[in-house]
Amino acid sequence: MSYLTKKRTGENMSRTLRLSAAALAVIALGSITVAATAAPDKKAATYNVAFVSSISNTFTAAIYNGFKDAAKGKPVKVTMFDVGVDPQKEYSTIQDIVAQKQYQGIAMLPLDPVSVIPAVKAAIKAGVKVVTFNNPLGPDLNTLRPQVPGQTAVVMDATQFQRGIWMGQMAVDACKGINPCQVSYMQGLAGIAGETALRNGFRKGIAGHSSVKYVGNRAAGGYTPQQGQTATQDLLQAIPGLNVLASSDQIVRGAYLASQSAGKTKQLKLIGLGGSSSGVAATRSGQWYGTVVTLPYDIGVQSLNVLVRGIKTGVKGLAINVTTATGTNPKLTKKNAASFKPQWTG
Repeated sequence: MSYLTKKRTGENMSRTLRLSAAALAVIALGSITVAATAAPDKKAATYNVAFVSSISNTFTAAIYNGFKDAAKGKPVKVTMFDVGVDPQKEYSTIQDIVAQKQYQGIAMLPLDPVSVIPAVKAAIKAGVKVVTFNNPLGPDLNTLRPQVPGQTAVVMDATQFQRGIWMGQMAVDACKGINPCQVSYMQGLAGIAGETALRNGFRKGIAGHSSVKYVGNRAAGGYTPQQGQTATQDLLQAIPGLNVLASSDQIVRGAYLASQSAGKTKQLKLIGLGGSSSGVAATRSGQWYGTVVTLPYDIGVQSLNVLVRGIKTGVKGLAINVTTATGTNPKLTKKNAASFKPQWTG
C-alpha cells in the first residue's frame, strides 16, 4: 500500500515488526535523555514546525506538498528533515530537533511505529507538539487513535487492515459470475507488519463467500512494476486459472504486463492499492478492475492544520480520518473513476 509501509528492515534492530506502508524493523535503542526546552510561545509571530519523512517517492512528496501548501498564509515556517527510510536516523533527527529548542511542532511519518516512541515521548515532554501521519505510532496497527500519551494527533486515510478489507470487498465484486473464483493477494515484502495487516484485512473482506477461493499470497520482493511483473509471471505459472490479484498500484502495473504476456488480461482481474494517477488511468480504461484510494495530499493538509491547532490550543489525542473527512469513496472502479482526481503519480 501506502508506500512507506513497504520498507526494508534495518540490520541492527532488536526485533522485526511485521507491518506497515512503511514498516521497518524495531530498533533496539537505549533510553534517551533530552534537556527540557522552553515551552512554545503560543503568541509567537511565527511557529516553527518540522516535517520529518522521506520525500524520495511520489507518495510522501505529495504529503509534503499538501503540508507546505496548507502553511501558506499562516504564521508557520516549515523545515523539511529528510530521513530517507532509516528509522535510526529518524530517531536521532527528532532528538536533534528538540535539542535545538527552535521548533514548536513536529509532523512525522513513523518509519518504525514502536522503536521511535522514546524520542517522541521526550519531544512531548519538552513541550513540542507531535502529529504522526500515514502510519500509527504504537504497537496497535489497526487503530487511528493516538497511542502515545500527549500526542496531538494521528492523521491517516485508513489503517492497513481497513484498506485490505476494501480490497477484499472489491475482489468479491470482481468475482461475480465466476464459481469458483480464485483470488490472491501479493505482498511487496513478506514479513512486515503493514503487509500482514493488509493480507489479513483482504481475507476478512472475502470471508463468507463460498465461491471465492483464496489461493494464498506471494511476495514480489519489492514495490516496483518490474518486481510485480516477474512475481505475477511466476504466480500464473503456479496457478494458471487465477481470476483476481490484489496488490499495491506499483506492483499491479507489472502484473498487468505479465497478464498481457500470458494472454490473460480478460481472465485476470487486477485490484490496486493507492489511487495513483497510473492506477486511476488503468481503471478508467478497463485494464484494471479498480484501486483502493489513498489521499496523500489531503493527509499533508490535515497534518499541518491539526499541528497548528495543537500548538495554539494544546489539544491532544485526536484521530483524523482523511477518507471520512473528505467524503471520499475509497473503492474506485470504472463506474466511479471518471471524476476522481488522483493525488500522486504512483
